[in-house]
Amino acid sequence: MASDGDKKKLEENMKFLQEKEKDLNERMEQFDQQKERQAQLVKDLKEKEGSLQGLTNEVNSKTKLLNLANQQLPQKEARVAELDKFIKDKEGKLKELEMTIEKRQADSNKDLKAITIQLNDSNTKLHATEEKLKEREDAIDSYKKKIVALEFAQEDYKKREDNFLLRIKEVQEQMKVQQSDLDSNYRKIVEVDEQQIQTEPVKIKSKEEADEKKKKKKEKEAEKQAQKDEKERSRKELKQQMENEKKELEQQLEESKSYQQKEKEAYLKQIRELQDHVSLQNIQIEQLQNASQNFNATATMELEVKLAKESKELEKLRLKLSDMEPKYRELEVKQVQTEMKLNQLQIQTNEQKLQNESLHQKSEQQTKRIKELKSQVRQMSQEKEEFEKENQKRKEKMKLLQQQLKIHEEEMQAKDAEIENKAKVMERMMQANEDMKKENQKLSLKLRQIQTTQIKDMQKKIRDKDSEIEVLKEMLRSSQLQSKSKDNEIQRLQKKINRMTKEGYVEKMQAYVAHRPNQNHLQHHQYQGNHGADRTIDIEDIDIKTRDNFTEEDEEHNAQEEEDFYDNHDLNHREQDKTNSEMKAVRVKLMGKKDLILPDISSKSSSSQMNSMFENGLANNRRSQKDLHSSVLFDQELDEQNVSRNQLMRNKRKAQLQENNKIFENQYNRLVDDYQRNASSRQYKFSSVGVTGAISNEPSPNVNVKRLGNYKYHNSTLLVKNSANYQSLDHIRGMGQSEPSTISGTRSKQRKLINILEEKSDYLVISPPKIGGRY
Repeated sequence: MASDGDKKKLEENMKFLQEKEKDLNERMEQFDQQKERQAQLVKDLKEKEGSLQGLTNEVNSKTKLLNLANQQLPQKEARVAELDKFIKDKEGKLKELEMTIEKRQADSNKDLKAITIQLNDSNTKLHATEEKLKEREDAIDSYKKKIVALEFAQEDYKKREDNFLLRIKEVQEQMKVQQSDLDSNYRKIVEVDEQQIQTEPVKIKSKEEADEKKKKKKEKEAEKQAQKDEKERSRKELKQQMENEKKELEQQLEESKSYQQKEKEAYLKQIRELQDHVSLQNIQIEQLQNASQNFNATATMELEVKLAKESKELEKLRLKLSDMEPKYRELEVKQVQTEMKLNQLQIQTNEQKLQNESLHQKSEQQTKRIKELKSQVRQMSQEKEEFEKENQKRKEKMKLLQQQLKIHEEEMQAKDAEIENKAKVMERMMQANEDMKKENQKLSLKLRQIQTTQIKDMQKKIRDKDSEIEVLKEMLRSSQLQSKSKDNEIQRLQKKINRMTKEGYVEKMQAYVAHRPNQNHLQHHQYQGNHGADRTIDIEDIDIKTRDNFTEEDEEHNAQEEEDFYDNHDLNHREQDKTNSEMKAVRVKLMGKKDLILPDISSKSSSSQMNSMFENGLANNRRSQKDLHSSVLFDQELDEQNVSRNQLMRNKRKAQLQENNKIFENQYNRLVDDYQRNASSRQYKFSSVGVTGAISNEPSPNVNVKRLGNYKYHNSTLLVKNSANYQSLDHIRGMGQSEPSTISGTRSKQRKLINILEEKSDYLVISPPKIGGRY
């Protein structure tokens, strides 16, 4: 029933589409007619434009003639003025006509645009309606499918109901059979009991036999009662089972009926909704049809009114042109040209007609396609029926497959349970493995940290040891250089002694000692060096003034000796300068802004010991410790006869140097210990110990500062880098060429300069003290 109604609706929709196509064709014809009318109007307007152009040309020619006449005939000026007025009036009229023509052209163009817009709107609406119809057809097909599915579902439910009823009947028959079996069994039991109860012939028996028989009877009766009880129990159980099965079947029937009713109600609701939707769509289609009809009627009325107005205006223009025709007959030739143009326009109109015919042919082809599609739809409906039959067969097969699937699903559930248990066990194992991995990662991180810390510590230790090794190397170099310089001094002194012994200088000195004055004068000479600059040299020679009168030859001889002595002394000083320049001081860089500067360790002991050795004879002439050095050398020269005395002095000096070095080492170690104890309060941290020009001074917090061993610091200097007031600490300590009267002043300056260096300097270089004016 539903399919017939749908077919009727489809036929109605097809009729509606055909009517719409007819309306479109009629509208296209009207549109063609309007185009023809507009073409005629355009032709008329073009003719009028040509006539106006001819008139303008004639007016221009006449103005030229009038100008010539004015030049030739001044008497005709009045006539020319009249003609000018006439021409101006005509020009004004022509301009008015041109304006009116332009306005009408603009109005006609606007009307054409509005008509084209309306046609486009109508076409879009038609396309929209066609799309809606297609959507409705699709919806109808889907609804048909749903209806067919509902019918199949109803048949399935009927079959299920029949099957449930058959099962109920079978169960009832089984119950009846079981009841009949129970009744027959009960009857058999009763018959057996009655047979046993029947009396037998009386026999005289003894008491024992009677007692045994009674016991046997009692046992048999007890067994029979037990059997009866068991049978009654079995009956009751069977009855209960039957009742339970009946209840279950009744519940299933009620559930199936309620489910069928619910599904029927749902399908009925869907069908009603579809009917309402179809009715709404039909109403919308009717509204669209009415709107299109009203639109067409209003458009045609407006076009007719506009055409009537334009026709009236054209008639007025024709009357005006008829008035102008006797004056402008010469324009017929030009009209012929316009006719040629009109013929061309007609050719164009014919081409447009051909295009319209092609459009009509296309519309006919579309109608044919629609018919073909309808035939295809019918074929598809037949194929659907065949597919539905096949689907019924497939559904029966699907039921069997569903039963098999249930069995497989039960098996799968059991297997899934086993798999879940195994998965849980695996998850536990994985969690345990993850925990172990995390612990291993933590341990590996700890090991890496420990390794990195150990490596850093080892690197720091290696750096410190490398720096210490380099320091020791430089110390060895300095000691070697010092030993070389001392060997050179010894050789020089030996040469000098030999020369003095040869030349009899010893006798002169003995005479000088015999006639020695109270004071000896030390000279301080200057000479011009190889570099061109003045240099100061400490001269170890002494001017000897005696009471004796020397000869000129002796004076020349002494002058040569003194020059040789000074030359050798200058060379020795140059070698010492080279060694000092090659020496590299030990530098200790400290963390922070301040640096530790050790105090003056030159100690009063060295100067006091040396002063005690040379109190007799040189107390009044000692100006500095360097003069003392020269006096010592002078005394050595006096003792040239006794070489053993010179060796004793050397041994004494070596012993003094060793003692002074021990004192310096002890004082240095004490200072280092005090500094390490107070490092936390000062917030000083040692960095890596480096050598100037050897190691990059990278900071390291922990440096193993070793005590000074049995090393000898002979010619190392003390330098303070990166300070504005750069001076050697030998000069600060007052151990150079300063007088004893200025020692207190130099020490006060030393304290101030040490404070400045603590604020500004970055590096500290430690040198051993001078002993007796020399290292």
